[in-house]
Amino acid sequence: MSENKKFRETFGKLLLERVIPEKLDINEKIELITPLNEYVKKNIPKSFFRYRSFDNEGKNLNALRNNKMYFNTPNNFNDPHDCSVYIDYEKVKQEIKKIDLIDMNKFINENKNTKIYKDLFTREQRRKFSKNRIKLECLQKIQDNLCLEIKEKMKFLSDYYRSIPKIACLTEKRDDSPMWAYYADSHKGFVIEYDVEDLSSEMKIEGEKVFINCYPIIYSDFRFDATESAVAFAKKMVFQNFVGSLKCPSNPVELKDELFFIKANIFKHKDWHNEKEWRIWLNSKEIDINFINIKPKAIYLGCKISKDNRDKIINIAKSIECKEIYQMLEDNSSPTYKLKYEKIEK
Repeated sequence: MSENKKFRETFGKLLLERVIPEKLDINEKIELITPLNEYVKKNIPKSFFRYRSFDNEGKNLNALRNNKMYFNTPNNFNDPHDCSVYIDYEKVKQEIKKIDLIDMNKFINENKNTKIYKDLFTREQRRKFSKNRIKLECLQKIQDNLCLEIKEKMKFLSDYYRSIPKIACLTEKRDDSPMWAYYADSHKGFVIEYDVEDLSSEMKIEGEKVFINCYPIIYSDFRFDATESAVAFAKKMVFQNFVGSLKCPSNPVELKDELFFIKANIFKHKDWHNEKEWRIWLNSKEIDINFINIKPKAIYLGCKISKDNRDKIINIAKSIECKEIYQMLEDNSSPTYKLKYEKIEK
């Protein structure tokens, strides 16, 4: 087993074992996450690389020109299975059927005038409850309907998981021909190198404090099992939707583990293992912030880059004072299918 594969498997085991409840104070959370981060820090490469193409809108060039790294959500990734979690629908149904409706009804009656009750239900819902003499039957109906519609509702949950995290995908490799072909327009694009030391865990973007986490992809035959979270979501739906239609709440999941989105979005099929991918998560209270400021360490031009695009990159490199620019070339001196790179003297 290679050192890289061993590291990723060990990291995956440590990550899945780690649970960070929201209710803990900040010091307790730091204590729990520190061993995991220290292990990653010992094995993290010195540089990350990002493959880019010349898109029609010029977004990638503008990002390079402005020293920005943009983030995307998993539902926009090219692999339809990427970040697609597994949910055991039958188990969710079984757990929904276990809900004690009598205890739930008793809770509602005892808490009509409390803050927790008012927070859980809208004024209109509370008005209907006060007139409803058969709440228990309503609860049973909601429970039965949810069991019938569980697959549709869980699909919503899965899609929700993939629409929230802001992620940037990078790799340890700058000279991988398949990635040059796939992500850099058949070697006509470019690759940006970033120094890992520039990826601070905390920074300010437009006055807003943002945090980033950087972890390697876990390559596996199996998707992340999100059944436990799906059960919590389904129970919450029964609790909140006594009357009216079964609409999904706008904030469907109260996470019991703050590492959930990392776990749910870090698994990828083994077919992709040669990419040696790492992911950076951007955590910000401001939903519109989808980038960080970071200056390239070096830029690599594809073997088939056009003269016009080559000149564009060189001019941008000068403007942002990036002194390391390289031209990728076929390594004809090697009997293998290797790429090499030579520095461009500006």
